[in-house]
Amino acid sequence: MNNVVSKARARRAREKDRAERQRTRPRGKSVILLTLVGTALWMTTAGLVLTARRLPRYVVGSTARNTVICSVPFKAEDVTATRLKRIQAAESVPPVFRLDTSAATAARTVLAELLESAGTDRAEGEALSKLQEHLTAAGIEIPAARFQQLARSVDRTAFLDTFEDVLRSVLLQGIISAEARESRFHNLAARDIIILESPSGTVTSKVSRLLTPQEAAEEAARRLRSQYRKGKISLKDLAALYRPWSVPNVAYCAERTQQLRKAAQEKVKPVRVTIERGTPIVTAGDLITPDIQQRLTLHDRLLQQTRSASDRIRARLGELVVLLLFLIISSGMLLISRPQTFNSLRELAFLATVAVLALLLTAADLLLLQQVPVIRGALLAAVLPVALAPFLVTIFMGGAAALAVGVWTCAGAAMMAGRPYDVLLSGLLATIVAATSARGIHRRARLFAVGLWIGAAGAVAATALGLSYGAPLSSVIPSAALALGSGLLTAALVLILIPVFESIFRMTTDIALLELSDLGHPLLKRLAVEAPGTYHHSLMVANLAEAAAHEIGANPLLARVAAYYHDIGKLTKPEFFTENFQMRPNPHDDLAPSMSALVIASHVKEGVSLAQRHRLPPVIVEAIQQHHGTSMISFFYQRARQQQEQAGSHRNQRPVEEKDYRYPGPLPRSREMAIIALADAVEAASRTLEKPTASRIENLVREIIEKKLLDGQLDESQLTLRDLAAIRRVFTFTLTNMLHERIQYPEHETEREKPAEATSTEPGQTKGTRAGTGE
Repeated sequence: MNNVVSKARARRAREKDRAERQRTRPRGKSVILLTLVGTALWMTTAGLVLTARRLPRYVVGSTARNTVICSVPFKAEDVTATRLKRIQAAESVPPVFRLDTSAATAARTVLAELLESAGTDRAEGEALSKLQEHLTAAGIEIPAARFQQLARSVDRTAFLDTFEDVLRSVLLQGIISAEARESRFHNLAARDIIILESPSGTVTSKVSRLLTPQEAAEEAARRLRSQYRKGKISLKDLAALYRPWSVPNVAYCAERTQQLRKAAQEKVKPVRVTIERGTPIVTAGDLITPDIQQRLTLHDRLLQQTRSASDRIRARLGELVVLLLFLIISSGMLLISRPQTFNSLRELAFLATVAVLALLLTAADLLLLQQVPVIRGALLAAVLPVALAPFLVTIFMGGAAALAVGVWTCAGAAMMAGRPYDVLLSGLLATIVAATSARGIHRRARLFAVGLWIGAAGAVAATALGLSYGAPLSSVIPSAALALGSGLLTAALVLILIPVFESIFRMTTDIALLELSDLGHPLLKRLAVEAPGTYHHSLMVANLAEAAAHEIGANPLLARVAAYYHDIGKLTKPEFFTENFQMRPNPHDDLAPSMSALVIASHVKEGVSLAQRHRLPPVIVEAIQQHHGTSMISFFYQRARQQQEQAGSHRNQRPVEEKDYRYPGPLPRSREMAIIALADAVEAASRTLEKPTASRIENLVREIIEKKLLDGQLDESQLTLRDLAAIRRVFTFTLTNMLHERIQYPEHETEREKPAEATSTEPGQTKGTRAGTGE
């Protein structure tokens, strides 16, 4: 018997390998599909490569590795000399100050009211006292009697006109504090020259010519005495009249100063020097300054322009061929690691979309990051978002596919940036980190932990590149910090894009599966209420499937969640399945075997319909379709044959055909689906064991797995014989713990035996019914 089984296993293994190669080999339609998707991807990437703004080849602050000799004479700007001249031009512009002359009008109004009051009041004690209060409130330190005398001795209108004109002229000269004049506005006007702007115009003045408040009042008094000679007024009283309004009225205007200085800088023409043919532009070991970087970049541009059109076309064609070779490399990696992808338009479209999206963001990044002055050109390689594609692909399709798409995006980004070594180094490092750390993510918060790892890898790459180029720490540190931030930003983008791609491509991540594992899902709640036996069976199958998947390195979460929903089709007719009989008559007793088989098999189709109505992901639908494969509904097949033999042969009687008593399939096409199929059959059959000892359970598990193997149900499952042995061990261990018997206490022995006798059915019937349901 063992020899027969061994030969059957070997034959099945050979047939399985041959079928697997045939299934995964790209066929004619798949080759056309691959060609179309690959061509579209190649052309899109080629367009981005040919139009992208590339990183500068030379890094300011780094050390030149080679000596560069001028091959084409040209004139270049002397950046240092030009910058020096512009600095000098800016420094030659004096600081700008604004003059406030509004005090002249306010002073006239106040003085007019005081003169009016003093000219009409009598020289009495109460009137003088009131006038003195008004003078004090205005800040004029003149006795009321003398002010009243002044008011009566002058022509009021002429005096006010002259007073206002004199005050305005003093205010236009500028009034500042003695301290500000001594420190020249705290060295803002170190050359003693300033620009004064007022409503009447702009003038250039010296700080030393500005007046202090005391000087302003005295100067105004002298000017008023010289212009208005009527009345008997002392200089002291005139100065007292001006003192309240002789206050600092000069304010520094930084914005206006910067405008004038910027305008002065823009007027300076660049200083140009001629670089002759044969002159060294830079010598190996020299520090690359802004001057040298600008000359090297201009020299490279002129060399490109001097090349013929045919040379430039050949160079571009060479780039496109290199890009094509990278596409072939990536396709080969995918063919080796995940050949079934080439037969799936959905997966190919997903990979192409993610790759193009990553390259579009890289192109945008090249435009944006080069505008940041703190970052130096070559170090931008570690900041490019090349890890986005492998990050997303790892979550949806696994690390193997992520490595393949990562090579492609790194190659495209490297050619877009014009720095293949830098981008390939940092990009491939980020790809490997993403492909290894993003596997099995069940919670969205962990995305940022992966993003942090990717950012750390980028920071290491930026530091290494910076040190290799001899760049100063002032360039390396900001680049490393930006690389770290880029990893976190990539994680945020992945968080946003996951539900988008799940919706567009109908693909499922572990994050979505974790959400479906909630037993409060409407379908699972219905199953618990309407088909409690099936619900309990599904939970047990989930436990078995999860443990087995974990043991062989499959996806335990997928196995568990798919097992929860694999029998939801039984909700349409739960009473026709033995686990839901609940002391009721067996409805199959009144049906023909063919009809019973049809009812049993229909739960697959009904389950698919329910799953689609509730928008369950395709992988759950596949579990429902494939968990029975094309296995035999053996109980009703055997019953049909027995009935036919008992009825005898009749000419018009249709013979019992095996195909009428098999599930429609398809066969399980992944390890997880095959595990669920095995767990479903094993868990259902284990319930028929009268005394579930460890040896009986082991024999039952071995028998069911061998039966499935010999029946060809595992031919497309990608399971190896080693996997099956591990699954058998896990099933045996788990079922032994699930079905262990409790010790019966003597006082309860009679009570425990009665319900067992009442609920038992004939062993053959129970086992046959379970086998018939295919649980």
